[in-house]
Order: sequence, then structure tokens, then C-alpha cells
Amino acid sequence: MRRTSVELILGIFLVAGGALVLLQNLGLIPENDLFWSFAFVFGGLVFLYTYLANRELWWALIPGFTLLGIGGTIAISELAPDIADVASGAMVLGGISLGFWVTYLTDIDRWWALIPGGVLLTLAVVTVIDTLGGAIGGGVFFLGLGLTFLLLWILPTPERRMGWALIPAAVLVLIGLLTSAATASLINYAVPALFILLGAYFLLRTFTARREA
Repeated sequence: MRRTSVELILGIFLVAGGALVLLQNLGLIPENDLFWSFAFVFGGLVFLYTYLANRELWWALIPGFTLLGIGGTIAISELAPDIADVASGAMVLGGISLGFWVTYLTDIDRWWALIPGGVLLTLAVVTVIDTLGGAIGGGVFFLGLGLTFLLLWILPTPERRMGWALIPAAVLVLIGLLTSAATASLINYAVPALFILLGAYFLLRTFTARREA
């Protein structure tokens, strides 16, 4: 990663953002939320293009998807305010989460990105549940964290399998189930879902072993 490239990108982004704010304060551009939605989306696309132009600048994926999430949130707030009340926070968190997921998917050596990606995705789901008035947010939070570490255990890196991740995965999933024990409807779905995930994992290992053999 070249330091000059990073400074150039950040410099252009800061100058452009400052210029837009100044022009709006001077009354030269309209005070329109859709305009700012477009500005954030455009900024996100610039960062994504930066990554596509130079794959060494993988960090650009995170601000890229973050800005896209913010831009989408502003647009929904303007066009569909009823939906925005529920989805606005989740969209921002989901955008940041997506940046980390893509960071991992483009290079599995960056396995660490699964942790913030899973945590932020879990927080996005919990935000929607809390906004809708659900009482299972705490349980879902621990379940989401547990599934994040379970994925870290299931998905190997080229060098090693993260065997240690199974311990926090099991503990967090158990806490999530116990926290949600008062909600019988969740248990009715959570326990079978856990069995399905574990069964899918063992099936995946079986097929992988056959292919390697």
C-alpha cells in the first residue's frame, strides 16, 4: 500500500466534501437530502473504484460500502420515511458490515474481517428488532456473535483452521438460547436452525474430504 495513494484519495475526498458543504452554506446548491444521498453514493463508488483499480488498497472497500449505506439511508428517509424509521440504522450498520465481508471474500487471508463483519450485521438485525418493539434483541445479539465465531471455525484460511473459535461460538450460542428461553417461539426455531447449521457443516466436510481424496 503506497502512502502517497492513500493521502491522494483522502485529500480529494476531504476537499470535495468541504467544497460541497461550503457551497450549500453559501446557498449555491439546494438543501436537498437527495442531493446529499447522491453525494455519499458517489463517494462510495469512488472508493470502490479505487479498490478495483488497485487491489492492494483493500481498505477502500470499508469506507466505500459505508458511504453507500449512508447514501441509501438518506434516500430512503426522503422517499419512504415510514420504512426509514425501521431500516435507517440497519442500513448504515449493514453497509459497514458488507465492507468487512467483501474484504474477507476478496482474500480469505484477511479472516479477521469476519469478526467485525458478523458483529455489525448482528447489530443491524438487533436494531430492526428493537425498532419493531421485539423483546428478543438480547438473545439475537448473542446468537449472532456465536454464529460469527462458528463461521470463523467453519471457514478455514489457507494456512490453518481457527479451532479456537469453536469455544466462544458454543458459549455465545448457549447464552443466546438461554437469554431467549422466555420466548418459546424463538426456541422452536433456534434449536432446529442450530441442528441444520451443524448438519450442513458435517455434510460440507464430508464432500470436501471426498473431493480431496
